[in-house]
Amino acid sequence: MDIDEIAEKSAASTFLEGFMVDDGDDKRVDTTAWRASLEDDENIRRLAVGAIIVSEMREAVLKETQFTCSAGVAHNKVRYILIQLIFHLLLMKLLCSHLEIGPRYSASMKSFLS
Repeated sequence: MDIDEIAEKSAASTFLEGFMVDDGDDKRVDTTAWRASLEDDENIRRLAVGAIIVSEMREAVLKETQFTCSAGVAHNKVRYILIQLIFHLLLMKLLCSHLEIGPRYSASMKSFLS
């Protein structure tokens, strides 16, 4: 993926803190500043590619299951662990709605996930 493709796809699918411009009625990405940061910092470029992959995963989940989900990428371990925890809880909720779980586990699982 080249810089232009990364900039375009990530700007279209991700909220970019620090790169949003308020145009009165709506907010948009400052694509010039965003592209410049992608060129300057390899870590930001990796996060942007990760955001594109996560966006594609969310679209696939929606298409296959008609469920929305939340997922993201982060540049530090604490955020990564929290994101993974949220993702796994949502996955458990999704599985519980599709699988028949015995009555003993069903009530406790439903109360845990709600």
